[in-house]
Amino acid sequence: MQGFMNRLWRALETGAAVSLGLMAALVIYQVGARYLFGSPPSWTEELARFLQVWLVLLASPICVRRGMHLAVDYVTPRLPPRAAIALRTGVLLISALFCLSLAFYGVRLLAVAGFQTSPALGISMVWPYLAVPVSGVLMAVAAGVLIVAGFRRGAEDDER
Repeated sequence: MQGFMNRLWRALETGAAVSLGLMAALVIYQVGARYLFGSPPSWTEELARFLQVWLVLLASPICVRRGMHLAVDYVTPRLPPRAAIALRTGVLLISALFCLSLAFYGVRLLAVAGFQTSPALGISMVWPYLAVPVSGVLMAVAAGVLIVAGFRRGAEDDER
């Protein structure tokens, strides 16, 4: 299971990096086409925007897994170890529930997006909006992994 999770996180990191690279290349191409030919292709801006959405929403589970999201870490270090674990677990559970609700409503949003197409690319708007439920599920998984790791670390500390 650990091997699968490591491959999943590496794939997310690679996907985010590829999205960033493609987005930068598209913007450079668009600016170059504007100055060289007077009119950039209309699809480059839209595709760069969709890539940015996917980039942010693919990077979010990575940030959750690494504990890099914005946090106020004033109380936790001052608590006894068991209380700190309980507080972290509670915060992660609330975060996981929020992420699962994001995924749930993201799936409901897909039903509406299925009737729309993007103006420049002509693709179904399901593809850009699919990032919302995918990211919600992956962030909830990342929070779950941190909860399990926190319990394991707490159990190891108790054994010592």
